[in-house]
Amino acid sequence: MLIITLMASMFMTLALGFYVLVAAPHRAVNRTFGAFVGMMILWIIKDLLFWGFHEYEQNAGWWAAISFLIGIVLQLVFCFSPRSFLKTRRPEWEEWCSSPFH
Repeated sequence: MLIITLMASMFMTLALGFYVLVAAPHRAVNRTFGAFVGMMILWIIKDLLFWGFHEYEQNAGWWAAISFLIGIVLQLVFCFSPRSFLKTRRPEWEEWCSSPFH
């Protein structure tokens, strides 16, 4: 039942992200949301791999490490998304890297 739920959430997330990105790919808000949805899909795929193919005796360290890394990137995309509402042009990398600090 968990696998079915994860598959359904992955396809719904993919459909929503595709719809928003295709609606206006030139807008920074839509691209940022697309990046967030992409990371969420990676999160769901990671859980599908763990819960679907992980043996009881195997070490789950890989799952914990990937969860941590994807979680960090999700937070970075989430922190940078409000900045995309303020501008219509593509933000510079220097702005993106320093935006949480000012």
